[in-house]
Amino acid sequence: MEQQKPITNLFDALKQIFVDPKLLSLYGITFIVALILPFVMSFVVRKWNDYKRLVLEYSSKLSSEIKSKI
Repeated sequence: MEQQKPITNLFDALKQIFVDPKLLSLYGITFIVALILPFVMSFVVRKWNDYKRLVLEYSSKLSSEIKSKI
C-alpha cells in the first residue's frame, strides 16, 4: 500500500479533493445543499407568511360579519 504524503498547502488539499471521487461527491453534495437550502427556506417562509396573513384576514372578516349580524 502506498503511503500518502501529508497535505502541506491548499493546492494539495484541493488536488486531493478533485482526484478522489468519494471526496468530490461528498463536497459536491454539500455545496449543492448549501446553495439550494437558502432559496428553499425563503420560499417556505414566504408561503407560510402568506398563509398566516390569509388566515388572519379571513378570521377578521368572519368576526366583523358576526358583529354586524348582532
